Amino acid sequence: MPLEEDEGGRAPCRPLGLKEQAVEAAVFLFLIIPSMVFSFFAMRRGGFTFVLLASGTILRDLALVSLICYFLWRNGEGLHSIGWRFQKAGREAALGVVLFIPFFLGAGLLGAALREAGLSVPSRPPSALLPERDLGGLLLAFTLAFVVAIAEETIFRGYLFLRFKAITRGRRWLCFSRH
Repeated sequence: MPLEEDEGGRAPCRPLGLKEQAVEAAVFLFLIIPSMVFSFFAMRRGGFTFVLLASGTILRDLALVSLICYFLWRNGEGLHSIGWRFQKAGREAALGVVLFIPFFLGAGLLGAALREAGLSVPSRPPSALLPERDLGGLLLAFTLAFVVAIAEETIFRGYLFLRFKAITRGRRWLCFSRH
């Protein structure tokens, strides 16, 4: 049953049911609790480690994707609306792995060119940005890369594109114009 508009031309919000309120609260807590916990551990240990940074990033990105899924669920929109299609997931993953190689090599070449141009670089990266050289560290690094890739695609090419398309009424470049 459609909601009637109020005098200002807006539809009033329908009251949330118990299930919706519980999911909303859980998603919100998922957004704030991990950063509080990781900050506590960083303070106790005297700094950040790769495990803390990677775990915090993974949980933050999963929380953001959960928030997007909540918005879609609340609005009655399917996962397909943000580009989540599972029919060709293997092909998409393989394409991502194949494209990683030229981008990785290109980043290395760009770094070398910038050094040749006289720009300085750190002599070695901060240890908190490097995984341990064991199986656990490599698995955590792989998990981090996987989660960040999915989250960024979901946030930027999925959800924000969907909303900006609605805001601009489908006129693709309206958000980049001056008027």
